[in-house]
Amino acid sequence: KDPVRVQVASIQQRHDAIEQIVHQADGIDHKHDLLSHLLSEQAVSQAIVFTATKRGADQLADLLNEIGHRAAPRRAFGKA
Repeated sequence: KDPVRVQVASIQQRHDAIEQIVHQADGIDHKHDLLSHLLSEQAVSQAIVFTATKRGADQLADLLNEIGHRAAPRRAFGKA
């Protein structure tokens, strides 16, 4: 067997208007508190928050709406 390494050049585009940040949280309550704090900052006008499941997205949207943030779950590729 003669393995061959194949390398494909990746296209990397940088969007200066988009900032990606990772925050560490100790648990679900800490995550929710941290997210609410971050969304309350005036510098944040829009945000995309990823969840592991559709159910988690629904629950998070409900929670955010309850505490005064406008939120709605979105499905991949616009599917409901």
